[in-house]
Amino acid sequence: MAKNKKRADKKKSAQKKNDKFDFDNEIVIGVTVNPENQTSKKKIKKKKKKKDKPKLKNSKAKKVITCILLTGVFITAIILFLLSPIFNITEVKVINNNKISSDTYISLSEIIIGENTFKIIKNKVVQNIKKEPYVEKVEVVRELPDKIQLIIEERTPTLMIEYAGSYAYLNNQGYILEISKEPIKAPIIKSISTEEENIKPGNRLNSEDLNKLGSVLKIIDIANGISIGEFITYIDIANSNDYIIRMDEKKKTIHLGNDSNLSNKLLYSKAIIEREEGIEGKILANDATKNGKVVFQFEE
Repeated sequence: MAKNKKRADKKKSAQKKNDKFDFDNEIVIGVTVNPENQTSKKKIKKKKKKKDKPKLKNSKAKKVITCILLTGVFITAIILFLLSPIFNITEVKVINNNKISSDTYISLSEIIIGENTFKIIKNKVVQNIKKEPYVEKVEVVRELPDKIQLIIEERTPTLMIEYAGSYAYLNNQGYILEISKEPIKAPIIKSISTEEENIKPGNRLNSEDLNKLGSVLKIIDIANGISIGEFITYIDIANSNDYIIRMDEKKKTIHLGNDSNLSNKLLYSKAIIEREEGIEGKILANDATKNGKVVFQFEE
């Protein structure tokens, strides 16, 4: 009997275990699901989302590649368009030139008719043309679709130096522009210190002569302002404390002294030139800054 009773108790306990409620698989109204089960479900969902990320990365990469390809196609199309025959040069125009011919400038530029305008390197063209000493400035302008403009600013000779039986033309910046047998209507600068081997077109006077050139230009400017500049034959710059002006037509030599008080010295000199018209002599203005007097000496 006791054994049978024990067996009966074991069966009851087993049934109780089997009768426990399965919260994961069964639904009961009014019963809350265990939070631990919810979090486990969320974790599962998160894991599923993480698996979707590589797909997003792939789609972004595809978009980037597509953009790069489209950009490449667009740039290629532009390049092909710019290199098309419509932009081949048919004419080169030279503007503002006076001294040097248009043909010379075109030749110096090395621009070839029929060449694509966008193959022209502007800086190179400028460098080529500036080999000509008369050129001060060059601007290269593309006149699309098929023309090129060369806008030239030329230097003007305003002075001369005597050189090897000829004349070297100078501009106001001291650049040597040309050597010619023929003189121009301009004052001669005498007693320069620039070495003879450096007197070549395209070169410039040395620093000592350039410093004195500033004073020479002041003298000429003031002389032109009082209407005696046209009579200057030469200016001797050997001594910066005594610039000497020679006027062959007026038979006068003016000793100016240094470049101080130039206006008064030249005004007094003009008065003497007019008073002693046609008489050979010296005008001594080199002491005018000390005593205010300009003296005329007759030449025998």
